[in-house]
Amino acid sequence: MKKFLKIMLLIILIIFIIIIIHTLRNLIIINNLKNRIKPYSESTNYSVHSVNISNNTNSKMDIMTYKKNEKFVRIYKRISNEVVATVSEYYDGKTTTRYTDSSSGKVVSTNENTMMPNITSSFELENTLLLSFLYKIRSTEYNGKDCYVVNYFIGETDSIYIEKDTGLCIKSISSDMVNEMEYKFDNVDDSIFIEPDASKYLTEEQAMEKYLLKKDI
Repeated sequence: MKKFLKIMLLIILIIFIIIIIHTLRNLIIINNLKNRIKPYSESTNYSVHSVNISNNTNSKMDIMTYKKNEKFVRIYKRISNEVVATVSEYYDGKTTTRYTDSSSGKVVSTNENTMMPNITSSFELENTLLLSFLYKIRSTEYNGKDCYVVNYFIGETDSIYIEKDTGLCIKSISSDMVNEMEYKFDNVDDSIFIEPDASKYLTEEQAMEKYLLKKDI
């Protein structure tokens, strides 16, 4: 009986040591990635190209974001069953003007509430020590870049691919959605902030009136 207990204690000790090593390794990796992304998260001039593909709905969302100082442009292009709809948002530091081009027509609207794009660490709002225990972090190569692929150790299939040199997330997989990101820095020119001709677009009120008239016919 004593021999059995000693064996069990030894096994528990070995498991505990493995857990400590696993957690410490991940903690070091996560903290290093947080430090490496800092110069990029503090950048005020960059562009991000994001492509989201849904396998279930057979649709694709192409998103292009440009930021320079307090201004940004975000262009969404949704492709579903070969139908393309585009939404372009222009933020001048105070107001967002949104231009929508779809099969239903061209509509322009303004909104004072907006969410400024920011590059953040994949672990920014998380409990780092807890994640270091829960996450499985493996080295891999993706698109010719040395990366870490990160997912939960048990029970989760979602994954993120983080570039080792920069800490930037370049791919994420969630449920049926695959999202790939490409970043460029110090490349945004002021010409990108020139807005479309609003006179060629209907206001939201005009678009609603047109819709109601069409419905009554």
